[in-house]
Amino acid sequence: MSSTASLTTLAALSLSAVACGGTETIADSGSSANVAEAVEETLDAGTARMTLTFEHTRSGGFGEEIGDRDIIEGVVDFDEHRIEVTTDVEGFVLDEMAFYLREEGDTEWRRYARDPGPGDEIFPDVSLGRLDPIPVLEYVASIESSFVVGADEDLDGVATTRYSGQGVAEGLMRALLPDSLYEKLPWEMHSASVQHSDVVPCDVWVGDDGLVRQLVLDFPDFSSFVGDLTTLELSDFGADVDIEIPEATEAVEG
Repeated sequence: MSSTASLTTLAALSLSAVACGGTETIADSGSSANVAEAVEETLDAGTARMTLTFEHTRSGGFGEEIGDRDIIEGVVDFDEHRIEVTTDVEGFVLDEMAFYLREEGDTEWRRYARDPGPGDEIFPDVSLGRLDPIPVLEYVASIESSFVVGADEDLDGVATTRYSGQGVAEGLMRALLPDSLYEKLPWEMHSASVQHSDVVPCDVWVGDDGLVRQLVLDFPDFSSFVGDLTTLELSDFGADVDIEIPEATEAVEG
């Protein structure tokens, strides 16, 4: 499946069900770095490269099959709150206020407000904010008290410790969406009857350097959310990143 398909049909990150990895709490472990501190250190790192993997673990309504994966590469500037991802479209950029899309062959960027007002066109996939690791990391820090210390693991040559915790669907979606889009979530209409209190498992891998190296969230099963399991990998902290936001004269309101 193409990255374009995932961008235009997915909604809002390997371990689909469970907060695994031990029973010792962070407070009891004596660990020198907890998850909230790791998030703070990560945001303070300035920049990073990222890889997002969306794995379809439940039946979707757009032709995806269980086991299908979409992988998106990108860079993030934490200081400027800017994200650029690599897809098979010509350009895709996020900042704190909007996202910008220019498909292959287009001469103009299209701008869509992240918090659309009355009369604003809404991009078909309201979950594009999930491509922004900043609110995802901030959400993880907000559920700090739920985490337990897991095993030490090696990720691509980096020594890490895994922490496992859980939040609830309402808290996650309120963290990632403005009120204007949160209110459009089909809590009652969906056949799976997503509940506000549904558990959202989360696993976080923190490197020995105190930085978040990977996190996995199992998203609520909304009808438009077909990328159920999302993995965010962060690397190359402090990389030379230059993300340009399209000029206003280039951007056409969506």
